[in-house]
This record gives sequence, C-alpha cells and structure tokens, in this order.
Amino acid sequence: MDALARSDRSWYAEWWRTVDRTIIIATFALLSIGVLLSLAAGPEAAIDEGFRDQHHYIKRHVLFVIAGLIVFFFCAMLSEAWARRFSLVVFFGAFVL
Repeated sequence: MDALARSDRSWYAEWWRTVDRTIIIATFALLSIGVLLSLAAGPEAAIDEGFRDQHHYIKRHVLFVIAGLIVFFFCAMLSEAWARRFSLVVFFGAFVL
C-alpha cells in the first residue's frame, strides 16, 4: 500500500500534496552549497580570527541552518488563515523594530 495514496487524509499527506516541491529542493540545494562553502572557508577564517576551534564557523552555520529549517517547515505547515495571522504579527513586529 502506498503511504501517500490519494485516500490518505493524514496531515502529512495533505501537506505533501499542497507544498511546492521545487521550493523545498531549491532551499535544500542552497543550504547544502552554503554548508559546503563554509567547510571550505570556515577553518582558515576561524584560525585567522583567533578562535581555538577551527570549526567554529561551520558549527555556527549548521546551527543556523537547522533553526532555519525548523522555521521553514513550521511556516509551510500553517493553514492559510494562520499564515495570514502570523504574517501580520511578523509585519507589525518588523515595523516596530
């Protein structure tokens, strides 16, 4: 039995049918390129800046990638009504800042 059959009405199946997969693929590609470039330039930059851990920038970048993915999937799973409410809160918060 197919896990994502049309008869499947779970929240994950409904989300997977409505999400733009191109944006997800492009997001993962850009994040992967960013981590790869961080691996290339991070150790030398950390040594030049005087950090003891040469992987300081790589670890930091990976933490931000994980946080960004959590926010990305949280926002992708919002219903349209909640997305509108959330966008208003973010807009006014950014306006105040």
